[in-house]
Amino acid sequence: MVDRRRSEDYRQLSGHVPVPLYRKFKATCAERDVNQSEALEQALALWIEQPAKQDGAA
Repeated sequence: MVDRRRSEDYRQLSGHVPVPLYRKFKATCAERDVNQSEALEQALALWIEQPAKQDGAA
């Protein structure tokens, strides 16, 4: 496994989320036996690939 902290191919990212979302994220990672960095990488990739919402679209 790659040591992401030392790899030139990775950068650290942070942000603030509501506590319930934070807790659910941590619990879901544990249930699925996935580390949080991997889960965040997957979630970001999916979000970026979604078409952007147009202004005024429902």
